[in-house]
Amino acid sequence: MFEPYKLLEKSLLASGSVAKAEVLSAEPAASAWDSGVTYTNNPMESWEVSLRVTPPEEPTFEVSLRMRISSYVSIARGAVLDVLYDPKKHTRIIVDPRTVPQSASEMMASATEVRDAEMLAAAARNNAQMAEFLKNRRQGTAAPRGNVASRLEQLERLKQAGMIDEL
Repeated sequence: MFEPYKLLEKSLLASGSVAKAEVLSAEPAASAWDSGVTYTNNPMESWEVSLRVTPPEEPTFEVSLRMRISSYVSIARGAVLDVLYDPKKHTRIIVDPRTVPQSASEMMASATEVRDAEMLAAAARNNAQMAEFLKNRRQGTAAPRGNVASRLEQLERLKQAGMIDEL
């Protein structure tokens, strides 16, 4: 059942070009392929996708097609995928299997690293905003515009109005 995909994968692993591809749109596609069968212990799903492919040595191109994609790959709009493609026929393209998590635990570890990095970046932004707010408050200057400062001012007004007890 997966023979055409296996042949394409084998061909592109041997002689395909590597590129990054941004997902422009993605919709699950009902397919006879989606039978719950796994390929190399990696569940595959059929998707209708539009990609903007950015090869390192060629012009960027866009392609829309149906692809088999591991269920361990994030296929949301805006995601960036590592792909292998045929430079002579751009519709011959697959997600590079060498970059795909091979298990749910591997996928979770990768997602945890990304989430941790995002949380650290958000905390750094919030700490900088709070430090600026406190500095301005001590100096008696106007509070900077921003989510943290405006929320603190709103909470202070609610406290003064007797609507909350503590900040």
